[in-house]
Amino acid sequence: MSMIGIVAHFVSKSDEAKDCLLGLRRVIGSHSGENMAETIIHVIELYELQDRLGYFVLDNITSNDTCVREILEYLQPRLDPKKRRLRCFGHILNLAVKAFLSGKDPETSGQRIELEFEEEIGGRKKPEALGKLRDAVTYIRRTPQRREAFMKLVNTSSEMGRDGYRYNSMFSA
Repeated sequence: MSMIGIVAHFVSKSDEAKDCLLGLRRVIGSHSGENMAETIIHVIELYELQDRLGYFVLDNITSNDTCVREILEYLQPRLDPKKRRLRCFGHILNLAVKAFLSGKDPETSGQRIELEFEEEIGGRKKPEALGKLRDAVTYIRRTPQRREAFMKLVNTSSEMGRDGYRYNSMFSA
């Protein structure tokens, strides 16, 4: 089945960042932008959110450009679809990592990733940079105390940026 998830991200009255799954709907037919827009518009109207639309965060497929354009033309024609359509950073990062690991086009790297330039280390094949990363992750995950120490370090170092603002804060400016 073709499915589409519709998630709302918003700031509550108490200034907390919130996420809410509005719908997980089946898309009948192709995953065209027009078809996805029809499904999403139905959910937006169901929750009466037509006047509260902000930005759309989607992966990079071009049908998502069409989808956002269709939604905004129907519900909010005054909003510019090009300015309201954001790229999903997680998806971009995933594609970049796939490209780095495979040395191939990230869109076609769904096959088993074969790493080149491996060297024999300790009786096993291990790519140098990736092997060091794997060893570090294995070391950290080996005990609950190491995981806790790592999370404490990550949370402490990510709270403050160069200018004294939180990197992941919605109110960092």
